[in-house]
Amino acid sequence: MKKILALALVIVMMLGLCACAIPDLGGPGTGSGAQTGSGTQTGGAQTGGSQGGNQTDNKPQTPTHFAKDDTLVYVATTNEDGTFNYLNERLNQPTFTPYYHNYKAALSMTFDDGGHYQTGYNITNIFQKYGFRGTEMITASFVNDKAIEEWNKIVDLGYMDIGCHGYDHANPPSLSSSQYEHEIKDAIMFLREKFPTQDVLTYASPLAQPSTPYEEYVAQFCIANRLEGQGEQAYVGKDFNMYRIRAVSVNTRSEAPNQKAISTYVSSGAWLVELYHEVREDASGINCTISSLSAHCKMLYDNFKDELWVASFEDVAKYVKQRENTFVEYLGCTMDSITFKAGCTLDTEVYDIPMSLSVNVPSFTDSAYIIVDGEKQHLEVTTGEYNKKYVTVLDIDPQGGEFTIYLGGNSNCQNGCNHIYYIKEKIAPTCTSIGYNINACARCDKTYEGRYTAKLPHVYMGNPIETQCPTTEEEGYRIFKCRACDHTKTEIVPVLEEEATE
Repeated sequence: MKKILALALVIVMMLGLCACAIPDLGGPGTGSGAQTGSGTQTGGAQTGGSQGGNQTDNKPQTPTHFAKDDTLVYVATTNEDGTFNYLNERLNQPTFTPYYHNYKAALSMTFDDGGHYQTGYNITNIFQKYGFRGTEMITASFVNDKAIEEWNKIVDLGYMDIGCHGYDHANPPSLSSSQYEHEIKDAIMFLREKFPTQDVLTYASPLAQPSTPYEEYVAQFCIANRLEGQGEQAYVGKDFNMYRIRAVSVNTRSEAPNQKAISTYVSSGAWLVELYHEVREDASGINCTISSLSAHCKMLYDNFKDELWVASFEDVAKYVKQRENTFVEYLGCTMDSITFKAGCTLDTEVYDIPMSLSVNVPSFTDSAYIIVDGEKQHLEVTTGEYNKKYVTVLDIDPQGGEFTIYLGGNSNCQNGCNHIYYIKEKIAPTCTSIGYNINACARCDKTYEGRYTAKLPHVYMGNPIETQCPTTEEEGYRIFKCRACDHTKTEIVPVLEEEATE
């Protein structure tokens, strides 16, 4: 039986426990499946997919978070059951990446009112070129049947989704609590009925003034609320108010953030929300020209396509909320793999954006993959701070489940392997054989023996297994057997003297 050499494994869970309900308002369009992520996102975004279903709990609940230690510590070598623990390495607890597909920052372009559907075609033509997605915040009373028909065609193209901008565009602080139902609930129910492929899960408070009671009412039906441009432009960090998200206004008088500003947002991990109105050739005042929006999108794509997730307000809100309410449970490891269980504690019919997980892997890892639908999916192994190696697992189903990362080392050892040895097995010395260690390379099949130790001395039983009494003419003897093996020793008993005999 192999001895267990050492084992100290601290298992970490990062749990987020939350229930956040999006109630069913009873409208014909509710729960029919809002389209999410149907446009191709530059740098590896999702394509297609639909969602639907709303809970019936009208009372918003406050999420509760807790976490334990933040590391997994591997000390042992080969365990008695054949599992393997990695080379005294300290592996960081896996974490969900800041944004979808491991983007460093996010940007959402939102467009207000929805009165002129040609605006949507202008935006769609530009977004289609770069693979971006945005959100049209529609004011219910501003759209007629013709506009609704055209906006349905626009959202079906996959580059825009629909949010709510109130019923009559009333200023929130000027309203009484009895007016909230019309301006918020009635507006959302109207839009869900008129846009059957949209859940309408985001809201934009009209005009500039925030109102806490108003936002609390919005929270009963939507997952996020955007305010208008107030100079506070970006979200950084997790402790923020999802129902008071600031935006930066973009129009003929106020340009969109330039490349230097976007670089700052990317380096700080921000979620920047931009606010536009109509996009027209002859724009003036609060509107924006087609050429300005096109130039802005080109700048974003040319300089930040691998770092910046340009996505709808709803998609980013979902991912941010999911990231705060996900769990990762370490299940075990072998020489070749690490297995985890991950999932989201929120309603996965609403919060359905695929998650991305960053996992620290052992230093000997040169390659890694997971198996998706029976096919190997390669994972890029990157080296980070302090030479730690990481892989990023993309598109984890928010509904949860187990997944295994398969690890690989250098398989071409005949051309030179930078061997990393560990003690695979200790052979203890006995009274018949020497002791030694079997050392194995963690990257290839090479093994060698070393650190020899001497045989142990025989330990004999107290009673002889055979005796012969001496006489005056012949010696006697006693034979003793080793307790651990068949080795014997013989003790001679001298002949007896005559006097002793008498």
